[in-house]
Amino acid sequence: MNMEVTEHWSTTLRDQRIRLGLTQREVADLAGVTVTTISNLERRIGAAVQLRTVVTVFAAVGLELVPVLRGSHPGHAPPSSGRRRVRRTLR
Repeated sequence: MNMEVTEHWSTTLRDQRIRLGLTQREVADLAGVTVTTISNLERRIGAAVQLRTVVTVFAAVGLELVPVLRGSHPGHAPPSSGRRRVRRTLR
């Protein structure tokens, strides 16, 4: 399963790596991936990435992905149809 890397994931990974004082090389070694993979994840480069790669890299720096139902978290808004609802009052 491929997924788009979100900006939130990229920022979270980079911030955690820096917080731990690790280089991209060290994270790559811990996760068993290439430095290019870490760099790409942090910069959101590439169309898609394997979910297991994101999970593995996150675990290497002490993070985990937790599924949240769409709309159940304050930061998650339900998908919009792109149409605005207009309420009119009669005079």
